[in-house]
Amino acid sequence: MATERLDKKSRDHYLRQETFIAKALGINEDEALTDERMELSQLIYELDGNIKANEVNLFESDPRILTPANMSSYVEDMIAKSTEISTIATTMAPIWALDYIKIFMFDLERLIDLGDNRFRQNYVFFTRALNAALERNDMVALADLFGGECPSLLRSILNLRA
Repeated sequence: MATERLDKKSRDHYLRQETFIAKALGINEDEALTDERMELSQLIYELDGNIKANEVNLFESDPRILTPANMSSYVEDMIAKSTEISTIATTMAPIWALDYIKIFMFDLERLIDLGDNRFRQNYVFFTRALNAALERNDMVALADLFGGECPSLLRSILNLRA
């Protein structure tokens, strides 16, 4: 019953919105096609709700179990991902970069236990700079971080193991 009332309420809202637009544009009621536009608006509203309910990640986390034997290849893959994020941040849709950063940071956190205190300290500085760039929505700063700072951070953990 609550959903029926919500549907009626949203349909009334769409009807008021469409009639206002039709009057503002001077469109005849027969030409307005308000019923069809209301149905399309309702369909878009439902699709938007379904899309938001089902989270979809564009990128996946690295499924490998991190061991000393595969750490070198894992870190090299992380460096490659970091460069991809830098490229995506400056050349593609920023939302893709943000999705990739979320997955990347999850993978990067797996390395914290393997690093020394200097690596942990540099990781904290990196995350602070990352958060500042994300707050400003500064894609150039994100590209700089993932193009320069992050690969050097990752190479420092490889130098520990060498």
